[in-house]
Amino acid sequence: LDPPMRFCGWCRGSYVYDSPRQLANAVLLQCQVFAMQFVFFKPLTAVGLFTCQSPKVNFCTFDSNDHTVVLWGVLPLHVFEDVTLWLKIIQNISVFMAFSGLLKFYHAVQDDLAWCNPFPKFLCIKGIVFMTFWQGLVISFLAS
Repeated sequence: LDPPMRFCGWCRGSYVYDSPRQLANAVLLQCQVFAMQFVFFKPLTAVGLFTCQSPKVNFCTFDSNDHTVVLWGVLPLHVFEDVTLWLKIIQNISVFMAFSGLLKFYHAVQDDLAWCNPFPKFLCIKGIVFMTFWQGLVISFLAS
């Protein structure tokens, strides 16, 4: 069982776990955080994308001359592209982290759950998350 990835761990050095149970708890906590951040960020970014792409509500406007985004007609933000680009980048990073957490969880428990063959169940969960991404992409393509 590999120790969990520590944020800024390269600066602080490695952490020594006193017992295998403490290591398992740290790995499980990391898997939970990686999965739950998707549950938190996906609705927020979906609402943000819906708000910015709604034709009736003009909360976000993009001026291509000086690369500014005006939110609610008040706050100009200097960005490289549209706000939707950054929201989609956040969504993709969130999906990647969720997949990483699920994969680490699968590798952590595969020996203990070998009797019930967890690999097809793991693929089913990955497929659901993966297909929601492609479903949204196809629907947005068909809607435009």
